[in-house]
Amino acid sequence: MKDSMHRGMRGGNGTLRIFLPFFVFLLAGELIQGLGSVLCAALMRQGGAAADYITAYPGSVQVVFAAVSALAGLAAVYPQGGRIPVLPPRAGRGQGTPTGEGTEPCGSETDAEEDQTARNQTARNQTTQTQTAQNRTDAAPGGLFAAGRVELTTPMGMGCAAVFSVCLALFISILFYLTGLLEADAAAGRAAAAANSAPLAAGLLVYGIVTPLAEEYVFRGVIFGRMQRQLGLRAAVIGSALLFGIYHGNLSQMLFAAGMGVVFAVFCARAGGIFIPLLCHASVNALIFLLSAEGVFQKMVTPAWAAAMAGLSAVTGYLLFAGRR
Repeated sequence: MKDSMHRGMRGGNGTLRIFLPFFVFLLAGELIQGLGSVLCAALMRQGGAAADYITAYPGSVQVVFAAVSALAGLAAVYPQGGRIPVLPPRAGRGQGTPTGEGTEPCGSETDAEEDQTARNQTARNQTTQTQTAQNRTDAAPGGLFAAGRVELTTPMGMGCAAVFSVCLALFISILFYLTGLLEADAAAGRAAAAANSAPLAAGLLVYGIVTPLAEEYVFRGVIFGRMQRQLGLRAAVIGSALLFGIYHGNLSQMLFAAGMGVVFAVFCARAGGIFIPLLCHASVNALIFLLSAEGVFQKMVTPAWAAAMAGLSAVTGYLLFAGRR
């Protein structure tokens, strides 16, 4: 009876540890955005140069609050997450077996009890894993978590991952426009219009570096790592991607973020660190912002461009995910 209660309490604590960083990151960002809205409203009521600037340059105001929100959320979550692996400390870490079993968690933890539990579990399963690893490799070639035709952690692999992510993101975005999903999502349209009006250098810095860094640390580093320990690899990929989508709020952004979240989580599991998903996330954000701000993306909203992006993502996806022979 006591053992059952102890396991239940430990399970509850594990669930709390999974979701707490998400809520802390979300609330910190919402708090900054709320305070920013109140400040802007107060300045607008007073009128003057500040009100004129807010009216004339909404993108500049938005990019400032986006940066502060991301950094505030990162600062709030960091004490819980501690150090997160950026690149694998040794060759091959995180590649795992073709079925994804045995892949080391992407995130790290500072909690002593959880570390001890993980070490004990590893010791109990070490013999079984050693006996069955080769059998699993031979029996189940391929799969999202297997080594592809290019090594993900090599320069070529990183380049393929970035191209795959960018092309897939552009394909999804073009598809959303062609199907009218973004036009129906008025809130997303207003947010995109304001973001695209931000100064180019500031937008690239915030949307291409600051925001991806904060989000990758929280969602792939802390949340995905904890989910992988508690729930297993596949559940962690799906669960962290869903939370990533929920965080972005609007329907179209939610669907887009959840889809890309799956890709980033798979890369995190394959690489054993957050550098490659961070590289891909930054590439997607920076390129889409640049294309939108310069008016190029609007010209790409055609079936031909959608097909081209789908083709490029298929080619690079084949190199990354098709198992070796």
